[in-house]
Amino acid sequence: MTLAHELAHAVMHHNHTKFRGAGAVGPTAIARAKGYESAEHQAKVFAAAFLIHEEDAGAMHSAEEISVEFGVSKQAADIFF
Repeated sequence: MTLAHELAHAVMHHNHTKFRGAGAVGPTAIARAKGYESAEHQAKVFAAAFLIHEEDAGAMHSAEEISVEFGVSKQAADIFF
């Protein structure tokens, strides 16, 4: 899951800052971003789509079942479900 998430950043966000500055204080622009604008949210969606086989997951009855079967986080399974 972590590798797929980081792969998403490498592929989708290759021109963006990859770290928060050492002197940063308080909320950043990232914290104020809408869900669909968030690089973190986008990476989670990518990882879920990359790791979860849609046809097999379609026969499952819950996000928990998908999480266990495909070894993804509960949050990624929720996104897919």
